[in-house]
Amino acid sequence: MNFYITADEIQNAEYFWLKYVQYEFYSAEILTLKRNEQLRCSSEIKSLVPYLGEDNLLRITGRLLEADLCFGEKHPVILPRHCKFTELLVIREHERIGHCGVSATLTQHRKNYWIPKGRQLVKTIIRTCLICKKYNAKPADQLSVQLPRDRITQSLHFKS
Repeated sequence: MNFYITADEIQNAEYFWLKYVQYEFYSAEILTLKRNEQLRCSSEIKSLVPYLGEDNLLRITGRLLEADLCFGEKHPVILPRHCKFTELLVIREHERIGHCGVSATLTQHRKNYWIPKGRQLVKTIIRTCLICKKYNAKPADQLSVQLPRDRITQSLHFKS
C-alpha cells in the first residue's frame, strides 16, 4: 500500500477542482458554449471570448495564437474571482515565487489561469500575507521623553 501522493494524483485533483469551480460559477456559460450559442451580454466573461477546450475547461481565445508559448499561456483557464480555490491557487503561486509583489505574482499566475479582475484579488491576498506585512512594515516613530533633572542641571565636574 502506497501512502505517498503521486504527481498524477495532484494533477487529477487540480483538474477536478478546476472543473468543479467552473461549473459552480459559470454553468450557464458552459451550457451556452456546448450548444454553440453566443454568450449573453450580461456575462462576466463575454469580453474574454471564452471557449470550451478539449479538456472541457473554459479557456480564453486570446490574441497569442502565433506566439511561441505553451498552450496554457496562449489559452489560460478562466477562474472565478470570488472563490476560495482561486485564492488558494494565488497564495500558492505567491509563496512559490518568494513573496514577490503584485505584478510578479499575477504574471506567474497568468501562465496557466486567468481571473477576471485578478489584479484586485492578488492585491488583497498580498495585503493579508503575514510575511509580506512583516517585510514591508515601517519602523515606529520614537517619541523623545524629557531628560531627568539630574542630567540637565549644571554641577562641578571634579569636586575634591
